[in-house]
Amino acid sequence: MLMAKKTVAIYTNSSDVNAGGGMVYILALAKVLQSKSFKVTVFVNFSISASNFNRVYDTFGIQIELLKRGKISVISQIHYALKEWIKYDIVIEQSLFVPRIVLVKKSFILCDFPMEKITTWNQKVRLKSWNKIVVNSEFTKFWVQEYWKRSSIVIYPPTPQFSEDISNKIERNGIVSIGRFNKGKRSKRQDIIIEVFLYLIENKKIDCNLHLIGFVQDQEYLNELKKKAKGFSVYFHENCSSEKKRDILQNSALYISACGFGINENKNPSLVEHYGISVVEAMASGCVPLVVGNGGHKETVDHGINGFHWSTKKELANHMTALLSDKILMCKFQQNAILKSNRYSLENLEDEIISILVKN
Repeated sequence: MLMAKKTVAIYTNSSDVNAGGGMVYILALAKVLQSKSFKVTVFVNFSISASNFNRVYDTFGIQIELLKRGKISVISQIHYALKEWIKYDIVIEQSLFVPRIVLVKKSFILCDFPMEKITTWNQKVRLKSWNKIVVNSEFTKFWVQEYWKRSSIVIYPPTPQFSEDISNKIERNGIVSIGRFNKGKRSKRQDIIIEVFLYLIENKKIDCNLHLIGFVQDQEYLNELKKKAKGFSVYFHENCSSEKKRDILQNSALYISACGFGINENKNPSLVEHYGISVVEAMASGCVPLVVGNGGHKETVDHGINGFHWSTKKELANHMTALLSDKILMCKFQQNAILKSNRYSLENLEDEIISILVKN
């Protein structure tokens, strides 16, 4: 007699199809569990178009369902927990806030960063019902303990790797940055990247192109960036496909992240990069990362070994010119970046994911 497949429900509370690394994270977990013969369903907020979702992300082979959920009382949460979740063997909910009550033994909150401190009895009851909390970095783990008074387990988001040696496949000298075009509190600060790039170009310190990739969330901000960069070799790739993004990464020498620029991570931890999956994707592609030295960046990029940390525009400019003018140094850093990215490969994280989500 054949045994029925164990079932897994993965929920995301994001209402934005352009959620970026968070969506990539849950889909990677879904694929690992599915490869181990679990029946996985990913539930996405109903406001997200299914066709749009499938266009933006690699969802091949994963069952995707749209779900509408609003705020309800604790009593109603118990009712819905029995109705929605009780039929699943494992429940995972990706959320920045404490989710609804759950009544499944193997239940995990997947927290990219805790956006609220636990203060009310309602929050405490809901949080207590969840078996474990999984986070994307040691940085997030610290703040879960601070804000939610709960221990958590780090599972780094799995990152695709390349089977061939790509570090010296082509002559690289381009610069790339990936991030949503948004001027909000957690902006990726493409304005700073453009400012430093233009300074170096105008002073003939570098001679290359800058590629800015990202989903458009703030058209006015994007227009400002285009106006600032007009007449220079700055290329904007709006809402581009994963294939095009991969091609640009493999043709670029440097990857720059300016998220968290000018932010005190102890005073405003939510405004810095909590992990930065695009940084690791770039490293796996052979790009050398130059990242603001706070938040999750400190875990993925080892300063002076596989990339550089920076905190001022002058530091960023110096690191860019040093690497682009020294091919031997660039090659060394490229190789080290690829090696470090292997730590976050799907193959290296698979056993860890199964051990935490299934065996415990």
